[in-house]
Amino acid sequence: HQAINHIAGSSQKGLRALMAGYSGDSVLVCILEIFMVHISRLKISITDMKMNCLKKQLIYSVLIFNLFLAFSIRAQDIAGVFDLANKMKLEGNYEVSIKLYQRVSFFGDGYKNTECLIGTADSYFNLKDYNKAAEFYEFAYFSTTNDSLKNLIALSKSAIFIYNKKFLEALQELFSIEAEEGNVAKAKNIYLATAYYGLNRFNDCKTVLFDLISDTVSKTQLDKLIKRAERAQRKNPKTAKILSMIIPGMGQFYAGDIKNGINSLLITSAFMYLMVNTSIQYSVFEATSVLPWFSRYYVGGFNRAQTITINRVEERQYQIYLQILKIVEQKS
Repeated sequence: HQAINHIAGSSQKGLRALMAGYSGDSVLVCILEIFMVHISRLKISITDMKMNCLKKQLIYSVLIFNLFLAFSIRAQDIAGVFDLANKMKLEGNYEVSIKLYQRVSFFGDGYKNTECLIGTADSYFNLKDYNKAAEFYEFAYFSTTNDSLKNLIALSKSAIFIYNKKFLEALQELFSIEAEEGNVAKAKNIYLATAYYGLNRFNDCKTVLFDLISDTVSKTQLDKLIKRAERAQRKNPKTAKILSMIIPGMGQFYAGDIKNGINSLLITSAFMYLMVNTSIQYSVFEATSVLPWFSRYYVGGFNRAQTITINRVEERQYQIYLQILKIVEQKS
């Protein structure tokens, strides 16, 4: 149809001339010859069109392949960044690992999202940024439906609470863990015992620890250690403060800090003697010049006695609990 229309349009004058000077057969032959010429031209045009289509198909194929390759390379890059983040965390480069985990979370379209959140939380935990660690553990906990993974995350969160001495929050987190056996159950019981110990609930601590070991000798050792911890806890910081108010240094002696007790007693007594002697030798007015120094060491002495008692009790209990954990680790 295109050839005939083209013939009718472009060769109308030539056809009229042919039909005027030649017979019908000759005209028909000429028409057919002209038609074949245009058909051959049309074939070339069709061939060009086919070539153009092939070119377009080739271009589209290359584009699709490039897109597929780009997504594939991108996926490989995300996986590589994730592996690098894990490596940095193992090597102790926690600031770098945090940035890499966050990059994977942002660009990875959900790729290993829970693992990235846990890795970020672990890194913050090792940097002792416990608030940030707890925040990312919380995100990780609600990002997964895997109960085993939830238990591990809950253990990590309870560890943060224990480090921050938030023992009640640790207990609440630990009670949410449903594990009756295996390493998770063992870790849960150790954390429970630690939280009870921190709350001075020594009987509850002993009950949990006894469930971890079956050796009678070890149980006897644990019982003795826990009783020592109870005795250490009986040291009252307020009592130490009152004793030092009555006699400087007595609160430190009560806490077991002999060196600081002697120091407080000697310095405070020296200023007291100086103040009394000045008032006798000169006047009470002159003695008031020594009063600020005496007050400084006297008040500071009984306040330090209270602080020293608190620190001594905590340190003593900490050392005792390290011995308890050593027994549990060997026998459980």
